[in-house]
Amino acid sequence: MEDIYEFKHPHKYPVDKESYVPIDETVTSLKEAVFKNPGGYIALMGTPGSGKSTLLSETLPTIEEARIIEYYAYVPDYPSSLRGESTNFLHDIKLALDKAGFKVEKSYEIDRSKLQNIFHRQIELLHADWQKTKIKTLILVDGLDHIEREQDPQISMLSDLPNPELISEGIFFILGTQTEQLAKLPPRVQNEIGQPDRRVEIQELSRGNFNDIIKKMGMDNSLSGFEDEIYRLSEGHPLALRYLLRHLEGKSAKEEIEEILKDTPPYDKNIENQYHSYWNQINPDYDLKHFVGLVARLRKPIDLDWIKKWSDPKALDRFQHLMSHYFREESSSLLTFFHSSFWAFLIKKTAKSTHNSIDDDLDKNLHRELADKCAKEPDDSPWAWEKLYHLSCAAEHKDILRPSESGHGECVGVE
Repeated sequence: MEDIYEFKHPHKYPVDKESYVPIDETVTSLKEAVFKNPGGYIALMGTPGSGKSTLLSETLPTIEEARIIEYYAYVPDYPSSLRGESTNFLHDIKLALDKAGFKVEKSYEIDRSKLQNIFHRQIELLHADWQKTKIKTLILVDGLDHIEREQDPQISMLSDLPNPELISEGIFFILGTQTEQLAKLPPRVQNEIGQPDRRVEIQELSRGNFNDIIKKMGMDNSLSGFEDEIYRLSEGHPLALRYLLRHLEGKSAKEEIEEILKDTPPYDKNIENQYHSYWNQINPDYDLKHFVGLVARLRKPIDLDWIKKWSDPKALDRFQHLMSHYFREESSSLLTFFHSSFWAFLIKKTAKSTHNSIDDDLDKNLHRELADKCAKEPDDSPWAWEKLYHLSCAAEHKDILRPSESGHGECVGVE
């Protein structure tokens, strides 16, 4: 029996403390929105990589006389296509409120309608508590843009966001999402966060923020004299700046720094345009493009030791030379995408045909190839069971059910 007393997913957002600097103007605006409104919805909106999730996870706990309940539809270290599912959202929110002392009844059911009813009753308990203690409840629901783009849930958790009139005083739903995703929210929620005092746009990093970041990262001496150009190229966008700083890390020769800055396109309000400049270097090289298509479809961290077993050495070297600053080094041989927007970009680009339209067969063929590579691994390899995931993505359902020569057995649940 499924453990109903365990969260379906972890809900702590990883923050790089070594480089994080709060955007003071946005922090102030967010806190003011909480203080000025009696309850209901507040949204923090911004472009990919603008630092919404980090700012929310760092700012909300600093609001006095408030409890925080967190639900992340996306967490970089724990990605899952099931985070956007209605029942998972309701289960984890219910459990978080249970643990905060607002349990309405003992229930062993995971039925959606039952969970919805419990959630609404918990909202009533929160309001009653606020009337006595004046302690606000801030329910953070972040990463909403990932749901439609990457997860394709059977029933989206967005449909479980309560209508504003059902949210009593003292209770806030704090939403974090990209600006263009506003139209995907329920109409009444859209209408409420369309009000100026309930919608906060994340601001750019100030020059002071920029100076603090390079100082925290210990790069202020090595980049002395280049600060103006680096700030100009990044336009105060946190992700664009982080990519550029990663590219400059370890560089001390003036000529080397100048060369990198000369080749870096300025951020122009859309991080994908920067990705395109690097893609133009990849696209003519078929072997490298094919290699990138495979790497982008791995759901586990990128294990360079495993990849070296089957990859073209030249493609791997070129990949590391051109794109290393887009990845986080978990160890000497393990890489993860620094930001999901680059992963999504590569998935889309490597599934496009010569006519520049999405070709599902290209996507499936890449997964099929990965399944074949995983099938060659011994049973004790962590990659062996990834065969089932890639077969599922390739829609090879008969092969999932068929026992393999390596004895992996029958089909198991594939996320």
